[in-house]
Amino acid sequence: MSAAKNPHFNWENEATRVLFHAIALTLYPNPHPSTTIPHIAQGPELTLSSQKGAMHPIRHNPIAILLATLLYFVLGAFWFTAFQQAWLVGIGRTMHEIMATNHNPFFAYAIALVGTFILALFLSWLIQTTGNQTTIRGIFIAVFTWVGVVLPTWSTEYAFEARGLRILVINTGYILTGMIIMGAILGGWKKKKSA
Repeated sequence: MSAAKNPHFNWENEATRVLFHAIALTLYPNPHPSTTIPHIAQGPELTLSSQKGAMHPIRHNPIAILLATLLYFVLGAFWFTAFQQAWLVGIGRTMHEIMATNHNPFFAYAIALVGTFILALFLSWLIQTTGNQTTIRGIFIAVFTWVGVVLPTWSTEYAFEARGLRILVINTGYILTGMIIMGAILGGWKKKKSA
């Protein structure tokens, strides 16, 4: 049953569970420390799933990852075209000034594309290691990651750079929207099991 149809689904419990499982994976990658470290007493299994104590296998779907990467990347073209004037004011430059730098746009686009691919791969991994792979959970993991990682880091940087709230909303809003699209695709499009 999906989170949307389950009246007992609690977003706060799910957020807490995802956070603790992500921390557990980082600190203790071995799901059964007592089997390899003799001085650790037997106890509850440290796993990334609350279901039967079994870790979810990671089965990346390359087509879903590529599609999520491309859609996020294309979203940027539409997003920054729609908010171009406000974005230029926010960064304190004009389009003429940007063009006058003779900066190779291929380099910027290449970095953006590679970074977007890494983000899609990371979200695919995070969605699968923290629970069931569903569209709702994919969106939730994307939003949770944005709230826990993207927004705090960008907000801190912008506060010290004395940038306005408008440019923060434009830049991080793009990331949030792109991550939601990614999460929906990566959560909902499972790789078929091989026979």
